[in-house]
Amino acid sequence: MGAAYRHALDRELGRHLRHTTLLAGLAGRHRTLMDSAVQAASHRTELFDTLLEIGLGRGTIPTASLARLAVRKLVAGRR
Repeated sequence: MGAAYRHALDRELGRHLRHTTLLAGLAGRHRTLMDSAVQAASHRTELFDTLLEIGLGRGTIPTASLARLAVRKLVAGRR
């Protein structure tokens, strides 16, 4: 029973939890990240909707957005 529950929980929440863990880690290391995200979301409806869904515990980071974020952070870290 425990294995089935863990599998169902991972299927339902796993991706969301991995994404929010990533965002929390980035926000902890880059203090202005959330301020920048909120400011950008005020101009981009799809970003606002994504942040809202993540905040409500249902959303994930779209793969393309995640890739762009990772590349930007890598480039910024090399400067």
